[in-house]
Amino acid sequence: MRTDIDQPRVPDRYSWLIPTFVGLAGFALYIPSLGHELLVSWDDNRYITENPWILQPTLDSVVRILTQFHFGAYLPVTMLSYAADSWVWGGRAVGFHATNVWLHAINGVLVYLLVMALTGCRRAGVITAILFLVHPIQVETVSWVSQRKTLLSTMFFLATFLIHRKSQESSRAGTRLFWYVGEISSFLLAVLSKPIVVGGPIVLFLSDVIHDRRPVFRSALRVVPHALVSLAGAALILKAHAQVGGIKERLGDGWMDFVLLELRVLFDYVASLAAPFNLDCNYIYTMEWIRSSPAALGGGVLILIGVAIFVLRHHLGRPLGLLAVLWVVIFMLPVANIVPIAIQRTDRYLYIPCILIFAVIGSLLVDAWDRTGSVYRRYALVAVSAGALSVCALVTIQRQAVWHDSARLWASHLEHHPTSQTGLLNRAVYFWRHNRIPEAEFYFQELARVFPNFVKSHQFLGRVAYLKKDYAESARFFRQAEAIESNPEILRMLGLSLFNLGLNSSESGDYSKALLYYQEAVRSLPGEPPLYNNIGFALQESGKPAQAVEAYRKAITLKPDYVKALINMAKSLVLLGQHAQAQEALGRAIRIEPSSQAARDLFLQINRPQSRISGSPQEPESPEIENPSSGSVTAR
Repeated sequence: MRTDIDQPRVPDRYSWLIPTFVGLAGFALYIPSLGHELLVSWDDNRYITENPWILQPTLDSVVRILTQFHFGAYLPVTMLSYAADSWVWGGRAVGFHATNVWLHAINGVLVYLLVMALTGCRRAGVITAILFLVHPIQVETVSWVSQRKTLLSTMFFLATFLIHRKSQESSRAGTRLFWYVGEISSFLLAVLSKPIVVGGPIVLFLSDVIHDRRPVFRSALRVVPHALVSLAGAALILKAHAQVGGIKERLGDGWMDFVLLELRVLFDYVASLAAPFNLDCNYIYTMEWIRSSPAALGGGVLILIGVAIFVLRHHLGRPLGLLAVLWVVIFMLPVANIVPIAIQRTDRYLYIPCILIFAVIGSLLVDAWDRTGSVYRRYALVAVSAGALSVCALVTIQRQAVWHDSARLWASHLEHHPTSQTGLLNRAVYFWRHNRIPEAEFYFQELARVFPNFVKSHQFLGRVAYLKKDYAESARFFRQAEAIESNPEILRMLGLSLFNLGLNSSESGDYSKALLYYQEAVRSLPGEPPLYNNIGFALQESGKPAQAVEAYRKAITLKPDYVKALINMAKSLVLLGQHAQAQEALGRAIRIEPSSQAARDLFLQINRPQSRISGSPQEPESPEIENPSSGSVTAR
């Protein structure tokens, strides 16, 4: 492969046109993403729509972002970028997506500069950058706002790599120091965006030693500050993950299963790069499925053998091929399940590793062009390359449509995995949040059928029944959910369902059944004043005024300004002949609410000689609790 030294030079005054074209092409390709929604059941809610630090950015929010973990990670640079978007765009999704698209375009320009620095070949740089920008494997990272962290981390690391080379080219000590400080600062920003680049110091060291043939000791010494930053970043992410249970049990029973898993994942990653037509947002692996696919495992072994042969035998294998292999291995190590995490494979993990893979492909194409003397073969090479890039661009546009909203995203996922718990749950939650209750109910029912012991399916079916005012059915679902896994939200909703069943029974005159429901509800809602007021009402109507007074007293203890309970208690006290206490209760009610005509009338009746107290206690009321909210649901 000839470098640009061997090619006709582009005048310096026009050299800026190439990276400008690269960046604008990358932005134009992702314009459809600007109309996408935020995926509020798939992390975007955690980072943005339900995050007060972002929705209402203040100085206090900035302090919290800089000093606290969020959602199992420490990502201050990423979080500050979200806050800036929120401040500028007012929380509108288009602003968050626009920033992601611009960052991807900038990364395309940096990839071009990186390959130019490594190969000295402008053509290889353009091919690599275009392939990086248009390949469908990147859609997840660009179209999903929650992956801002990967875009920022990549941008700052690519800048670090370029500054690292620049700092060693200067002959002046002061200039070298200036660039070196900038290099360390850029790498710090990369780690604070997302510590996926903690292997960066090793990559910088290997680039110096393998590619540029610089002295080993000097190269190692230069990256010591970077290594310290990496160690701190790795320690922080492990601590944050441990706090939220992000570190999982390893898939399989031992190291042999781990090797089989890695071979299968390797084969699938290479297949998704070569033929990106069956991409998914959530790949599901089981050891039974892995063991039943020996052809794919054999393919993984052949890929390793092929890479080794290329590095050892092809003239591009060293230094570029070897550096590319080490680049991929180092950046894949944090997500290779050596430390077990919940995800075995995902498209976004290839965002940084694929850069030098595409650089090797671009270099091979340029090498093939230079080696062939046939015009027709060159035409054929251009046609095949242009066709492949066009197919990638078309698939990328189609794939963006899948990421438009949660309904489309999880519909696509369920085509691959019809019984996916994550897919069924997130599609159901999307419809729930958009008040499309029949569709939500369908997917929750399917979830309960496939996973009968999954608590969220019963919990949300109970919510659906509650919204439909079928309180008997909602109580049944919440009892099932409680039997699987009790939590305060389930108990609260069970209590509300029983409360409303008691209210309905009371309104129909069946006070004995009402008392049963109310008393069962007390277990779930021990601090609800309306519940004890309604118990008192049912007891009063059942001819038990003394017990009614105790229930009213409990309601008033919980809510001292509860006028309705004070009036009802006064009526029960009158029936018990305790007129003085009744007057005291009514006087208190009038002081709290001077406009209460019911309290004034009853007070006058009690003070009128030989008067007969008329009327029943005031009607029972619904619980003074907010309606159940949709909640934050992220299925991981």
